[in-house]
Formats: sequence, C-alpha cells, structure tokens
Amino acid sequence: LFSDLPLIRQVGLFVSAGLLAALGAAMLYFAQLERPLLEPRPWAAGGRATPPRRPVRMAALAAAALALAVALFAPWLLRWNDDIRELDVAQPALQANDDAVRRAFGEDRSGAMYLTYGDTLPAARRHLAAFLAYLAQAAPGAEPFSLGLVLPTAADYRDAPARMRALRDFPPAFRVALAERGFRADAFAPFFNGWDLAARGRDRPSYAELCGRLENSLAGPLRLLASPGAGAGSRAWFVTLADGPLVRPPPALQTVDASELQHLNRLFSQYRWSALRLSLIGLGLVVASVFALYPTARAVRIALIPAGSCFFVFGVMGLCGQTLNLFHLLGAFLGVCLAHNYSIFSSDSSAAGRTPPAPVRLSGLCASASFGVLAFSRIPVVHTLGLTVALIVLTALAAVEIEARCRPVPA
Repeated sequence: LFSDLPLIRQVGLFVSAGLLAALGAAMLYFAQLERPLLEPRPWAAGGRATPPRRPVRMAALAAAALALAVALFAPWLLRWNDDIRELDVAQPALQANDDAVRRAFGEDRSGAMYLTYGDTLPAARRHLAAFLAYLAQAAPGAEPFSLGLVLPTAADYRDAPARMRALRDFPPAFRVALAERGFRADAFAPFFNGWDLAARGRDRPSYAELCGRLENSLAGPLRLLASPGAGAGSRAWFVTLADGPLVRPPPALQTVDASELQHLNRLFSQYRWSALRLSLIGLGLVVASVFALYPTARAVRIALIPAGSCFFVFGVMGLCGQTLNLFHLLGAFLGVCLAHNYSIFSSDSSAAGRTPPAPVRLSGLCASASFGVLAFSRIPVVHTLGLTVALIVLTALAAVEIEARCRPVPA
C-alpha cells in the first residue's frame, strides 16, 4: 500500500481486503459452532509419523543438501532486467496495424517527438518555451511544430499590447498584400477588428481565461497533441514534432522524448528498489513476530523454510538464465508470505512428531494451482507473478515434506 507504483498499491489493496474479509468470515462462522474443531475424514487426518527408513532418510538429506547449495550459490547468477515493455501485452497484429496507419498518414520515422509537461498549463507552456530555445541551439534545422505555440507565454501575453501598438503599420500593409494576391480585404474584417481591440487592450481576457479557452478547445484529435491536465494529480503537456535527429533535453526543461516514454527503465528500476525496500520491511516484521511468539529453535525453522524456498526458486531461475524484474520480486514477496503460513501450521505437527497436516497440503496445492494457472497467461506481468508464486509455494510444501523425513531414525 505504500508503494509508488499504482499497480502494486492495487494488488496490496485487493489482497489485504480479501484476506481480512476471509479472516472475519471464518471467525464469525466458527463462533456460531458449539464444536468449532472440525476434524477431517479418517483417511486424511494423518497421524504420528513413522520413522523413515534409512534409504529414504538419506535420499531426503541429499535432496535437502542439493536444494541448500542451489539456494546459497545459484542466485548469484541472476541479473535484473528493468524494462517498461514488460507492462505491454504482445499483440503483433495490433502493432502491424499501428505501423500501417502511421505510414498511411505519412509519419516519418526519421523525425523526433517530444513531450513537455508541467503541473499546470501555464507551467507547461513556460517549459515549452525553454525547450524550443534549447532545441534551436542543439538542432538548428529541426523546425519544430507544437500546438502549444497557439498559447503565448504569460510574459508574451503581458507585453502583447505594447508590441502590437509598435506594429501600427502592419494592418495597412497586410491589406495591400491581400489585395495584390487576389484576396478581398473586407473578408478579413474580423481579424482587423480583433487586432485593433487587442492593440488598445479592450475586452482583453486574463491569462487564466485564455488558458481556459484553450482547454475548452482541446477536443477530438487535438487531445493527442496537448492536454490541460484538468484531473486531480494529472499534468498538463504539449507534444512537439521536429525534423532531424533526436536530441536529449536536460531534465530541467521538463521534456522527454517519445522513445524515453516507451522505455522508462530508470523509473522502473526505482519502482523495483522501492518494492524491495518495502518487502524487506514487511518480511522483517513477520520474522520478528515469529521469533516473539515461538521459541528460538522453532522460530528459526519457521523462518528458514520460506526463505530457503524463495532463494531456491531464484537459484533455479539463475541456472536457467532467467532475468528478474519488478514482478518476480512482487511474486516472491507473495510466495514467501504464503510459505510462512505453511511453515507455521506444520511447526506444531513437526514438534509433536506428526506428518504435515492435511490442511497445509490442501491449502498449498490450491494456492499453487491458482497461481499456476496464471503462469500460462500471455500477459508478461500476470505470467511472472503466477509462475514465481506457484514455484515458491510448491518448493515450500516439498521442504515441509522433506524436513519431516530428515529426522533421525530412532535406535
């Protein structure tokens, strides 16, 4: 819930709300029963664990040693790959259609496109003026076009009447030029009337009213070139198209190029580090609560099974050459939290020398099946989450079973 990424906040909200609702429903339901302990069927109830045969115990110890080696050393082979395109759904047909439409409208891939933004429309226009001045020096032949040029800056609007009075010879010269080229000058009467009123400063709206008129004019395709940023938390922005090679504007100009919008990997990396920090804080609180409630030996066992399962899965991914991203991290956090449940509930049966209880196995298998289905999704985010959680849950269940068979055989 404290993440900077809206997707993670939404996952946290729905998962937390669902778990709290399930806990409340379970407490209310069992409170209505005189005998709240509902035993499973005799064939599923389990019982005291029979001492494992020596070959079985040796095989379990070998599997545990191999898993420990993978968990300790293989994760060092992992590499992070922060790519914002992981949020995209691969649709070749849609991409081909998009390319065809762009070619039909004559879009030239050799040009550059920039987006200048600000907290308000006047701020975005001020940043646009600074960016255009920078672009004139960095790429003199760029010839930029932007809808933002329709709106003057606040300084230009303030100085406009004085500049127009200094251009007193412009209206008659413009009339002569129109007549020489075959136009009827009286057809431009509204323009000349507006020029005269603006030069005298009459009926002149404030700059805020001028910005409001532009906001009301942005409809249909025009909204693809500019946005007033009217909604809460949204920003105003202007699109600028320019010829020539792409230039990288400095951050102070509040301008990014179109390719940077598609590959905001630096921002994606910041989200990952934020999620990692929050996950470690949350897991630290969980582990601290375990050590506060259970004796040290049992607390260590409870904490090691989820952590070992997570590192083992990451180790296997490292051996397979898999790169990790933010959503592997989020899936690992969910998987470790689920694995803590199985480790806690199997702790009592382990201390009593019993086999892992049926609810642990059933809950784990249901969780792994649910997230395993998501692993078949073609959406990269859903696939990554489902695969990571399912593997960690299955590994934790296997660790619980192997641990029960690694106990020494009584003499």
